[in-house]
Amino acid sequence: MTTKMWTDDYDDGAAAVDASLDRLGLDYIDYYWLHALAGTNYENVQKVGAFDFLVQKKEEGRIRHIGFSFHDSPELLERILKDHPETEYVQLQLNDMWVHSPPLGAQANFN
Repeated sequence: MTTKMWTDDYDDGAAAVDASLDRLGLDYIDYYWLHALAGTNYENVQKVGAFDFLVQKKEEGRIRHIGFSFHDSPELLERILKDHPETEYVQLQLNDMWVHSPPLGAQANFN
């Protein structure tokens, strides 16, 4: 089972994880991710300690694997992975059109 947490509109991530578990009627979630990390919402993730409470929920046995979906530049992806080695997987959105017009204002070189 997998589900995600939106990264731009939450105050208490641990409560969001518990709410997901309750709604799904599960004791644990196999893959839990922070959804759509990019630019400013990554700064919010850092500010609220989102990875920290996901690690805590993993230690409690409520989450089996921690990851995120990503929608920005290769440079930001590298930064996030360096900042958070606890990350076990990343879902990348990749579109050939981005080679000529990067998403979300990213100034990436995909060549």
